[in-house]
Amino acid sequence: QSPSQISGQYIDGSSFFHPLDARAKVLCFLLLVVSDVLVSSPWEWGAFVASMVIIAMFTELSPRALLGNVLSLWQFFIIIILLNALFTDSTTLVAKEASSSETSLQDADILWHWWIFNFSVTGLLQGLVICARVAVVMVIANIMTCTTTVLDETNALSFLLKPLKLFHIPVDMISMILSIAIQFIPVISEEAGTIRRAQLARGSHLENRTIRERLSGARALVVPVFLASFRHADELSLAMEARGYRFGAPRTKRKQPSFAARDFIAVIVCALLCILFILMRIWA
Repeated sequence: QSPSQISGQYIDGSSFFHPLDARAKVLCFLLLVVSDVLVSSPWEWGAFVASMVIIAMFTELSPRALLGNVLSLWQFFIIIILLNALFTDSTTLVAKEASSSETSLQDADILWHWWIFNFSVTGLLQGLVICARVAVVMVIANIMTCTTTVLDETNALSFLLKPLKLFHIPVDMISMILSIAIQFIPVISEEAGTIRRAQLARGSHLENRTIRERLSGARALVVPVFLASFRHADELSLAMEARGYRFGAPRTKRKQPSFAARDFIAVIVCALLCILFILMRIWA
């Protein structure tokens, strides 16, 4: 598995998004996340998904780079949907919408009831919406991380968080930690895949059907992944020290970032999308 195929790692390219200023990408990311939170009706979701498809086409990234880590969480999404479908108090939700306390179970769209479990259409739809919001945020994050280097992300976060320095908050350290954590996700994922294949080759019970055997075999996966994480962190710290990085020391930049016309265009387009969904929410 090559690095270019892993979601979240920087992929060199010449698309519209690659040469954008990292500060513009972070602002676009925040605006799109706000839009993701605002959408609610089917029409709004349709417009938002269509906008995201157009944005993804401009990135020239492969579907695997955009959706790889989203598809790998399908079990998590199923659990979220089931929890919402079984435990959402849809009777209360419908009663609030109808402003009536005499709402029956039939009015609440409960399809199946047993003990404390109420499988309802309202809860099912709520779980699907939550999963859709999380998936969209992950895709937006993949677009930013796959088209932006770690150094550019760190500089952008440091610049945008500068006002916090007035409160003696170590902005440079926070931005460095955040950017390294984001970039470490695909590295650890690739390491876990390699260790898993090695353990399967040695006869580990990772793919057995019984839960007990799977839990027993998972021990052979968790410990090496943790050790690999510590090894990567140690190698990264040595590399940073070898390159002269010192916390709190003044740092200079070889290339001073500057906003170009395409940066303003990208931010304005994302801001207009956000304003559009705010207006649609108000009119609704």
